[in-house]
Parts: sequence; structure tokens; C-alpha cells
Amino acid sequence: MMKEIHKGPTPSGGVSSEIYYFDSDMNPVDKKLASFAVIRELDKDGNLIQETRANLK
Repeated sequence: MMKEIHKGPTPSGGVSSEIYYFDSDMNPVDKKLASFAVIRELDKDGNLIQETRANLK
């Protein structure tokens, strides 16, 4: 899975979040192979309110 969608409150006040997984060259990869993740928090209209990058290794 290269993307996860979560419905429900987020830390920044959003109503949903999306998590994208990438390798060390920032190519989309399966979660099990990921070195990095980008977490996007969205408001009720789908607008981006917060984006966080995480090092997974």
C-alpha cells in the first residue's frame, strides 16, 4: 500500500489524513519498503491544513 486514508480528527484540527510512502529517492513505494512518509491533514472541504514529512528509518 503506497497510500493510506484515515477518517477522523487529526492533531491539527482536520477531519481526515492521507499518508504517502516513499523510498530514499522519494519514489512511491509500499509501506513495508518505505524510508519516508508524508502525512497530509485535510479539512472538511478537502483543503490541506498541515503536511508533515517523517523519516521512518
